[in-house]
Amino acid sequence: MAKLILKFGPAVVKEFPVPPTQTSVALGRKSDNDLVIDNPVVSGHHARIIKQGDTFFVEDLNSTNGTFIGGRKILKSGLTHGDEITIASHSVIFLDDGVKPAAPPPEAKPPAIDQTMVIDPAQRDALLKKQPTVTPAPAGKVTEKVGTFVVTSGTAERSEFELTGLVTYAGKSDNAHVKLKGLFVPEMGAAINKRQEGYVLVALKDGFPEVNGQKLTGQVVLQDGDEVKMAGVTFRFYVKEISR
Repeated sequence: MAKLILKFGPAVVKEFPVPPTQTSVALGRKSDNDLVIDNPVVSGHHARIIKQGDTFFVEDLNSTNGTFIGGRKILKSGLTHGDEITIASHSVIFLDDGVKPAAPPPEAKPPAIDQTMVIDPAQRDALLKKQPTVTPAPAGKVTEKVGTFVVTSGTAERSEFELTGLVTYAGKSDNAHVKLKGLFVPEMGAAINKRQEGYVLVALKDGFPEVNGQKLTGQVVLQDGDEVKMAGVTFRFYVKEISR
């Protein structure tokens, strides 16, 4: 049976075994996808993996930032065991020992003059890693509202964590921004996404984060003063103003 492994850096975020009867697996940011990649630079319906006979393909669904295999942007490509699909800062590893090599897709035609220009992988990586910045007004400093986790009980690396990135991960992985300790702490247990509606806490492992005493499954928009507990550490969420 084929399996997809979603990773952020070296850390495994989620595994998705593909049922033998399922012929299409949707990947994207929205919750109706089979494999949800909760990252603002991932399109709502970004890509899909399809099974045709005994062969698997990955197909980009006209995403904003593209789908890549081996640093090459693809529209549709056959998959073999061990292939790594890159979507924004995440990767999806395709595993299937019994998969047959896919026939190469037809060469893509040169884009028409009114089509979106395709950038090379180096430019793409630079754009995705670049964080949005606020340009100071000529008159002086600019005030920015930033979500913050303040440790109120338990032990953590710092007493305060500013949630400045588009995505902040919590777990015991070295790639986690909020590092937690404990035998049963997942590599990536939760993600805090900075969105237009505010800061959204997502349970990557159901029940791992607790919000105001309730185990979280799914996601919730954090409110000023909310209490979040993870791995024996209690945080208080605040939105504060920072002058840049």
